Amino acid sequence: MNTDNYAGRSILLATDGACLGNPGPGGWGCVVHHQENGVTFRRHALAGRATGITTNQQMELTAAIEGLRFTIPMERPITVMSDSQYLVNGITDWMPNWIKRGWHGSDKKPIKNQALWRTLDQLLRNHAAPVRWTWVRGHNGNPLNEDADLLATNAAAGLYGHEIGSLSRFHPRFFS
Repeated sequence: MNTDNYAGRSILLATDGACLGNPGPGGWGCVVHHQENGVTFRRHALAGRATGITTNQQMELTAAIEGLRFTIPMERPITVMSDSQYLVNGITDWMPNWIKRGWHGSDKKPIKNQALWRTLDQLLRNHAAPVRWTWVRGHNGNPLNEDADLLATNAAAGLYGHEIGSLSRFHPRFFS
């Protein structure tokens, strides 16, 4: 795809999921970086807590879904950065075969978290600009990953309320 149409503007999503116990109460976090020629000129954060008991993998998928839901209408190239090999490998390597096999794995069993994977697939089909997926090692000092982890862990713990402005009050540095 010709990226000249985007005038050097893109979006970087730093995503993470967290679970207090696995399974247990879960949360997800996403820091949205609006970039021009690779330099962030604006950013803000998204986070949420799952209702009920969930798994870490479900929260990793949810972080990517919510980040994409928020940014896809902007029609810019997107890079999703995650410390989840399950998420990145699932999107880049496994999903085409799951789709061919009717959302079943090579063992002929339905894949786990199928509703979330289907949602991701639909979001990606609705986006005109390229979406790139990149894996980073978690808890390894990457500041973008650490920010997303902080949001997800705090959300899993129930730190954030549902009122508008809750995240910006706790983490004003994520908003510019």
